[in-house]
Amino acid sequence: MDSNVKAYSVEYDLSNCEKEPIHLIRLVQSHACLIACDPVSLSIFQVSDNTASIIGYATDTLLKTTLCDILPKELLELIREEIAKGDNFRKTNPIRTNIHQQDRSIFHNLIVHLNEDNLLIVEIEPSDNQVTTTEFQYTLSEAIQQIQKASFAELFQRMAEEIKKITGYDRVMLYRFDEQDDGEVIAEVKEDFVHPYLGLKYPASDIPPQARKLYLKNKSRILADVESTPAQIIPVLAGANNQPLNLTHSVTRGLSPIHLEYLRNMGVKSTMSISIILDDRLWGLIACHHYTPKFLDFSVRFTCQFMAQIFSGHLALESANLFRSSILETNITRAKLFENMSADYNILEGLTAQEETVKNLIQCGGAVVVTEHATSLLGNTPTEEQIQQLCKWLDERTDSPVFETNALPELYPPAQEFRDKAAGILAIKFALNPNEFIIWFRPEVIQEVYWGGNPKKPVSQNGERISPRKSFAKWKEIVKGTARRWEKYETEAAIALRNDIREFIMLRFNEIRQLNKQMEAAYAELEMFSYSVSHDLSSPLQNINGFIQILKEDYGDKMDEWGTEILNTIMESTRRMNTLISDILNFSKLGRKSMNFQMIPTRELIDNAIKEVIPLDKKSKVKVIIADTLPDIRGDRSLLQQLFINLISNAVKYSQNEEQPLIEIGSKQKANFSFIYIKDNGIGMDMKYANKIFGVFNRLVSEEEYPGTGIGLAIVHRIITRHGGEVSVESKLGKETTFWVKLPKGE
Repeated sequence: MDSNVKAYSVEYDLSNCEKEPIHLIRLVQSHACLIACDPVSLSIFQVSDNTASIIGYATDTLLKTTLCDILPKELLELIREEIAKGDNFRKTNPIRTNIHQQDRSIFHNLIVHLNEDNLLIVEIEPSDNQVTTTEFQYTLSEAIQQIQKASFAELFQRMAEEIKKITGYDRVMLYRFDEQDDGEVIAEVKEDFVHPYLGLKYPASDIPPQARKLYLKNKSRILADVESTPAQIIPVLAGANNQPLNLTHSVTRGLSPIHLEYLRNMGVKSTMSISIILDDRLWGLIACHHYTPKFLDFSVRFTCQFMAQIFSGHLALESANLFRSSILETNITRAKLFENMSADYNILEGLTAQEETVKNLIQCGGAVVVTEHATSLLGNTPTEEQIQQLCKWLDERTDSPVFETNALPELYPPAQEFRDKAAGILAIKFALNPNEFIIWFRPEVIQEVYWGGNPKKPVSQNGERISPRKSFAKWKEIVKGTARRWEKYETEAAIALRNDIREFIMLRFNEIRQLNKQMEAAYAELEMFSYSVSHDLSSPLQNINGFIQILKEDYGDKMDEWGTEILNTIMESTRRMNTLISDILNFSKLGRKSMNFQMIPTRELIDNAIKEVIPLDKKSKVKVIIADTLPDIRGDRSLLQQLFINLISNAVKYSQNEEQPLIEIGSKQKANFSFIYIKDNGIGMDMKYANKIFGVFNRLVSEEEYPGTGIGLAIVHRIITRHGGEVSVESKLGKETTFWVKLPKGE
């Protein structure tokens, strides 16, 4: 069929099929009959209308009697014993019995169970005696050996071959479901006259959801003759609740008319299907087709079901081995990455800069590590700008620690531009604030997928009736915009790496916390030492200053010019030493001072600072421009007053040699912060020293030219830090300097 065939403009859903209660269907296949009765009294209240032809009892007669009237005494005792055990006849079925029918005796299999409404269901179907027990056991043993010794690559085909040997169906297929529940024929054994289905895919709509649920509960199903007329269950409603009979676990239940039509469209006359269940999920089916009516004895069907369980176990073991070996490889890589991070105490360097990188952890075309400060690209990736936009989308899309898709352009349209690099992504978020990611990329793989009929046209419409699709001819679809799927062990490895990184962060956090405690203790000791030394130095300096005053007063007129100059020098030195000691004391007190937070008008603080900093005799020389509106700020009044005194004093000092010193004070509001600036037209500075000026004793000019202790801006920085704010500087050498004070808003 041409791959360019277009789908109908109107797509019809299978709502009538998906909602069909097939477990309540009131049909029984024609080769068998069914009797429903009370498990205590064994009184019969529902039967299929073909009992006369199967066991020689008319339906009207059965509905007026009990099982005691039609079954041998020993068989009734067995049924009662099994009901008492509560094992639901798992070890008993089938019960082989000889039912006398007029002048002949016919062997039947009784398949008995308690349904989900706790009603006793007895199904009676033919018993096949052609194969002896010894022959059958040998066949089963041989089949199991063939499956168990098959390699993983041979396993699927070997299973199909063994099932065909046992059952004799014209076609036996192994049918696997994907994540979207579409099915694919991965193994096939067939007669020469049968058209091959191997490699074809079938849409999920071919098997509606309620049928999939039944496959999990009733693991083997047979249809002996598509064209035979099924028997009706009468009456339709019965039992204590007057409900249809629940046939979830029935082995002879009739099939949905929609499914029968589907099989007729395929040309199939009889079928058997066996569930393959892995991790409590319907992994696939063994689907058997015959092109003439065919009935299989219950024992053969049960044997095939048993083989499917053996196959599922073998498949689970092989999958577990593959998963374990893959996880082992990723664990080795993860260990190296953790070692790399720990060696340099750096996540980004540890994941990207060594021989073993995060790209080696998972098979991919490229990878990226995105942190707050850097983006590191490895291999074939989108651009950094494209990755930043992708991270924003990921952050908005989910709070899950891991995200994966093999069809990114379908979910994130901008990915169409870089699908050759990233049609599939596997991403982990290893930090929440800021959002930091590791993303692995897989490029687009253009695929040719062959379907058994056009998957875009699963149904057709005849008038008001919707029916299954009729065409099963090979149909090619070109699939673009997808990458190879991420395996479970790969997502597990990604999550494990995320945990490793978080563990590394916690280890570093604990180390830093311990260092902080040590630093706090050392800092407290240093502050106490500074305070003690400064305090102890103050008294001798005051004594020196006092003695000099006495010398000047008592002996000043007796000294020559040289002696007077020496005294003046000593006095100036003690003054400067006192200023330094005072600043050190103020600085050391800042760490211990308790804070009283309140809302304070900034203009009030500015006016007070100007009065203290600019003497009356200099007010006419220094021009100060203050904005009309300044915000109220929240903080400790005495500390904030000290802050503005220091900054305005700094502005006055470094602009004093200008012809017209100018100081501007204003503010800006942004988000949750108030920004206040103090600008001067003084000497300015080289911005390469901007990070140094807030340190203790860091001076960029000589003390002789611009007096000071080098502690003022360090005090400013500490005050701002204690208020949860920031201080920064902007300057042009020889022109101007602006200090910005950033403080949190608060009522």
